[in-house]
Amino acid sequence: MLTFNNGDAQVLRRFRVIIWMPLLVFLFSCSSSKDIVVNVSSTPGLSREMGQSFWTTNPIDVDSSTATYARQLGLETYIVTQFLHRPWEQQYQKWKQGKADSASFAIILQRFMKEPIFTGSLPPLDNESRFFFGRRKNGEYVIVADENNNNSFLDDTLRSIEPAIGKIKNNHPAATASVYITNLKAYDNNGIFSFSTRLELQPSVTAIDTSRPRNVDFYLNILSSETYTGSFRNKGKTYKVATRNCGFPVYNNRPEFELLKFANGNEDSAFLKRWNTRPEYRVGDTVAFGKKAFLIKDASSLNTSVTLRPLRISSRKVRAKQIDPRMAAIAANAEQK
Repeated sequence: MLTFNNGDAQVLRRFRVIIWMPLLVFLFSCSSSKDIVVNVSSTPGLSREMGQSFWTTNPIDVDSSTATYARQLGLETYIVTQFLHRPWEQQYQKWKQGKADSASFAIILQRFMKEPIFTGSLPPLDNESRFFFGRRKNGEYVIVADENNNNSFLDDTLRSIEPAIGKIKNNHPAATASVYITNLKAYDNNGIFSFSTRLELQPSVTAIDTSRPRNVDFYLNILSSETYTGSFRNKGKTYKVATRNCGFPVYNNRPEFELLKFANGNEDSAFLKRWNTRPEYRVGDTVAFGKKAFLIKDASSLNTSVTLRPLRISSRKVRAKQIDPRMAAIAANAEQK
């Protein structure tokens, strides 16, 4: 056992100060303790300026209520599909009921979540969306989304739409129907929360017998380009930020899927106008505004806020990001139209 006299103790304390002081000076010189939290909210409409995500919905069994509704509409054929906004939570319920093994459950958690932690008492949550796509006997195509998420199509808007013919891909210029899904439930480390999302429905039909034009397969894809925006002030000037969760699914627990762009507060009165000409940022990047540099500390995966940490370094030391050449090409093409 080591023992120290008073003189040794004083030397030890001085040694600790000598060791820690340079580190503390470095930390205080690089950052400020006061973060800027920018609250963001969903923009009223959908814009492709921040990119888009593309998914395929999956057909499910038709219940008796939906079958009756289809007969009332005079549909000769139709499909009902669903989209899982947070598939790891459905996989958790399967694992909990013994319908999925621990290995497959661990894989999907690792794929989607930053911190895969679930409580043993997590109840089943309704975070899936249902869609209804069919054709009337007169040849009209109709589509319905369960927008209020009450597991019924009877109180939702019936839309007439012309579907794409053949299998479509991410960049297909097919007609879409914009919907706003509400009352979705999900879980994070702070408990259960509610969320909503804007989606574009993109139906298509593929002939399976060219001699019979009405003998076709139905498909329904969805696009997400919902962007959340906010503004903040620094040194008397206003700046704008736009963010979009570009990962799968729509609300992902991994912040690296959050795409961010910034603009001067005096620019772009329409806010998202020509945002595809701006460089893209991620959490952990450094961005400069005037003479001030900021670290993008966090972007909420629930699209509620963006946190910026002021740095005590000159903005001249921040390397400017380059614009994505693909986005620049899209912007140039848009200017010619």
